[in-house]
Amino acid sequence: EKLYKILHEVMVMHKKEDINLPKPIFKQGEVTIFIPPSVQSTIVDTVHSAGNDTAAYLEAMANLGVSGRRLVSEELRREIELKCKGSARFDLLLSEYLGTDSFQSLVDEKQAQYIVEAVKRERSELNARGGSIPDDSNAPITAATS
Repeated sequence: EKLYKILHEVMVMHKKEDINLPKPIFKQGEVTIFIPPSVQSTIVDTVHSAGNDTAAYLEAMANLGVSGRRLVSEELRREIELKCKGSARFDLLLSEYLGTDSFQSLVDEKQAQYIVEAVKRERSELNARGGSIPDDSNAPITAATS
């Protein structure tokens, strides 16, 4: 609270338009994340071999990186016990893996690669058009200058 009071006294509230900042350009990017082969194998092998063994599913989930707190939850145990064999348990294991930190790291890495590639591409395109325009009064009307 003290920090807020100090910052509030020195902060200047403004809109981007007030200081002539260009409007942001939002481009939706999609990345494809492949499930690592070892994870695929763990899921498929568990579905084929574990049958109705709840402990085997919990062990597989631990190996996939599902958090300890989730592994000990009664909700997850009930969910495993209620799922029938085959695709429902496959879906459960996959869904649990998609919620892990290791999968999120893969997503973050792919998104970072996408951003770096997009920035490089945009810079290259800008240079191909003659570089940046220091005085935006002569700039073509775009989403960034209009």
